[in-house]
Amino acid sequence: PTAVKKLLTSSHSEDEEQETWINALLGRIFWDFLGEKYWSNLVSKKIQMKLSKIKLPYFMNELTLTELDMGIALPKILQAYKPTIDYKGLWIDLEILYNGSFLMTLETKMNLTKLGKEPLGEALKSGEFGKEGFRPRAYYLADSDEESSSAGSSEEDDVPEASGSEKSLVAGAEGYGGGHRTSKIMRFVDKITKSKYFQKATETEFIKKKIEEVSNTPLLLTVEVQECKGMLAINIPPPPTDRIWYGFRRPPYLELKARPKLGEREVTLVHVTEWIEKKLEQEFQKIFVMPNMDDLYIPLMHSVMDPRSSMCPIKVPEDTELEQP
Repeated sequence: PTAVKKLLTSSHSEDEEQETWINALLGRIFWDFLGEKYWSNLVSKKIQMKLSKIKLPYFMNELTLTELDMGIALPKILQAYKPTIDYKGLWIDLEILYNGSFLMTLETKMNLTKLGKEPLGEALKSGEFGKEGFRPRAYYLADSDEESSSAGSSEEDDVPEASGSEKSLVAGAEGYGGGHRTSKIMRFVDKITKSKYFQKATETEFIKKKIEEVSNTPLLLTVEVQECKGMLAINIPPPPTDRIWYGFRRPPYLELKARPKLGEREVTLVHVTEWIEKKLEQEFQKIFVMPNMDDLYIPLMHSVMDPRSSMCPIKVPEDTELEQP
């Protein structure tokens, strides 16, 4: 028993040492990542692309990222598992932990002047999900340096009726979906705003002034990712490819907080803040939890298309004559 105990202790110690040097190496490589403006701008651009695809109520403007603070720490690898290879390429599973206080400042506006003026059908259109939600992952994207979005965004009730395997895909993409609750809320709001009493009230100068005042006031939110822990899968498809795909095997533990920030005047719309916080959590599940995965564009991985590479053939025109020495 003593020998077995020593063997287990030794094995556990070796695993800890392995993760230690990996974390030290990554920490050194990304030494300037958190503080350099160049990397901050790249991350901001990627986040804004994701925010632009979030479907919001028709009376709410698009979420815009105005400030970004990437915190003081990188994600830490707690455990690395043995790599595997299949027809989709190389797979690496990592148990990661992040608690570096990732801060974002988001801006939006409640455009109340649109209430009751847009048909409910337009407000509940499925939009991007029908276009991208069911498409397979595109592995061979060497001809584009743009990000390949892994999942669309829609209201919880916007998902078109699917059958068979598509139903399971929708369930996985939704994460903690709220069923038809959003649909009921939107129908309730639409019913109230289209009533003759509401329409008559909005015609009064006092109410009209207040609606314009609220509509012109930016709502600023500070969103903080305090902690994230889970099993992250990294996939490198077979060549040719210029992408690295990543996503969580299961919904990770995510501690995300949104709190109002001062705009032109103090805005304390608690319900709106809580709704946006929950919406961001749902979008995280849709984008980063398998079967959906996000990707990183790595030009170095696809040198076939690079004219400087020895793998790229150099074409010499047939009518070109070489000068004799």
